[in-house]
Amino acid sequence: MKKICLLILVFFSFFGYSSNIESFLQYSIFYTDKGKPYLETYLTINSKSIELIDNGNNTFQGKLSINILVESNDSIIYNDKYFLSSPPQDSNNESILFIDQQRIKLEDGNYKLVVNIKDVNSDVDKLIIEDITIEVFENNFLSDIQFVDKFNVANQPSILSKSGFDLYPYKSNFFDGLQDNLTFYIEVYNSDQLENNRFLLNTYIQGYQDELIYKDSYSSKRMKAEQIVPHLQTYNISSLSKGNYSIVCEVRDVKNNLIDKKIKFFQRNKEEINLQSQNQLNKEFITIDNKDTLGKYLDYLYPISTPNEIRTTRNLINKDDIDLMNNFFIDFWTNRDQDNPYKAWIKYHNEVKKVNYEFTNIKILGYLTDRGRVYLQYGAPNSRHKSENNSSTYPYEIWHYYKLENQINKKFVFVNDDFATNEYKLRYSNVDGEVSNSEWRDKIEIESNPNFGDDFNRIYNNPR
Repeated sequence: MKKICLLILVFFSFFGYSSNIESFLQYSIFYTDKGKPYLETYLTINSKSIELIDNGNNTFQGKLSINILVESNDSIIYNDKYFLSSPPQDSNNESILFIDQQRIKLEDGNYKLVVNIKDVNSDVDKLIIEDITIEVFENNFLSDIQFVDKFNVANQPSILSKSGFDLYPYKSNFFDGLQDNLTFYIEVYNSDQLENNRFLLNTYIQGYQDELIYKDSYSSKRMKAEQIVPHLQTYNISSLSKGNYSIVCEVRDVKNNLIDKKIKFFQRNKEEINLQSQNQLNKEFITIDNKDTLGKYLDYLYPISTPNEIRTTRNLINKDDIDLMNNFFIDFWTNRDQDNPYKAWIKYHNEVKKVNYEFTNIKILGYLTDRGRVYLQYGAPNSRHKSENNSSTYPYEIWHYYKLENQINKKFVFVNDDFATNEYKLRYSNVDGEVSNSEWRDKIEIESNPNFGDDFNRIYNNPR
């Protein structure tokens, strides 16, 4: 039986300002159908940790110089240097994670992987070094385990393609509380060496330290030998509590003898609510016993409610009947998400906290402002242009959405013409059902606008 390989990757936070380049490197070893090994590297960068430069198109972008070396016995086996640009973004203060994947052909042996990352715009750099062992193909029955963000059938081969799928690598081995699924990919090799050309592929999640198998995660599939047997699997981890775990994949022969085994560490970080199961979560969700809290939560629903729901909410709050309020609240979220109404509420509540933090002014809370309402109703805009210090105009914002349901190229114009309250009012939108003031439309859409100037017209007409 081949020895167990355990790879532990230490995760650190991507969020918040850092004077260093925040990066996370993962790698996997696979083999071609000819038995030739190759190394895949997945390098994740946090855009907020690098210098972003205005690229002249009202977006910001960073640029990295990447040097990948593979060494063996003090000899350089592989050396590649290239530039990597971050995705264009609307602000130089956003945290956007982007991934670079490389594929390197190697022979079996021991190697040192050296990745040097340099920020072209700031000269800050970072060095990552990993020791790697590639085993002889004939003695190997399993590839490494690759975490997958999303996948689709490959229309044509690319660096993302394996066994007919395009596999987009997941950014790390860290899964937060909003992520319900964990998807991984693994390949089985040399299965034709096994008795009767058949084998068992067992997969499960276990505790990292106690190695106890997580309930309902154990899966066993009888499989037929092939040159390469790909396996793509998704686990629902919505009820997996905070902690450290491992994905385990085993190959066993028809007599249940263990032939090979691979283990990959991952971390689950889920907000604890002092409850033990989803049933308890839902029970807690529908029995809020504080009228003031429940009334506040009901009022938070205003931006995403129908006119009838708004009227019902107002009446319930005025009646002050906590049972009726609770019944309406759970019905509201069950209608939005029958499978997990509690999660739908928590996700929305987090968005309310965001808009309350950013848009609250001295008069009203953020969710009641025009910007807060639009954000909660339609989601974050694809681009958001702010002009706050232009002496010739009132402060204004233009929000641009590429697509809203069946509408495309939609915009909102918010203007702060009351400096005492700092409240940005929605003055014009071309979205169906929104404010469509003809005077404001004329101001915006004329070629030369003396009240707002060329910059306003340029941004409105070409928000990107």
